Amino acid sequence: GMSRRGKTPQYKYETILQLIETDKYNEAHYTSGVVTDYVEPTKSKGSDYFCILRLIDSTYDKNEGLKVILYHRDLSAFPKIQLWDIIRLHRLKKSNTPRTFSSQTGWSYVVWSSEINAKFEDNRKTSRNATMTESDRTMVDHLKRFVAENRSNAIQDQQQVAQNEFIQLKDLTADSYSSINCLVVGTNRK
Repeated sequence: GMSRRGKTPQYKYETILQLIETDKYNEAHYTSGVVTDYVEPTKSKGSDYFCILRLIDSTYDKNEGLKVILYHRDLSAFPKIQLWDIIRLHRLKKSNTPRTFSSQTGWSYVVWSSEINAKFEDNRKTSRNATMTESDRTMVDHLKRFVAENRSNAIQDQQQVAQNEFIQLKDLTADSYSSINCLVVGTNRK
């Protein structure tokens, strides 16, 4: 329906788990989450750029979280993101690939820092016409607490790993098996 000018539209926000489990492919979805991975915008095959981010929240924080692919013609339309930022996204659509959503035309975002003392008003970047309400403040507070708990766990895990099994790539031998977490910075297609 039409909304009166000046009245903030009511959006139905879904958790990351709800998005992963939804079977609604043709609807616009609205969500917020914590960014655990972010790939800077790159040129797609067409005239668009795209960037990839991964989101978690308290309902779903396993594996790589939810993969979101944002498309836009204009490089300046993409959010400036740091890891552990909180992002609110409007107009995503479910992709045929599991745990993956992509942007629909007219998508928008707001990004907040998850630092405990960061002010709600200091949201780093928003799309041109994004509105914010009290429920956004509640959501940001909730996700900030979630990050505070999880970051300390994650940092402890990393320290644990570092003490136990820290190995450099050059020390790997041909007959050993290792799990590796790394960032791929480029591939070479022959």
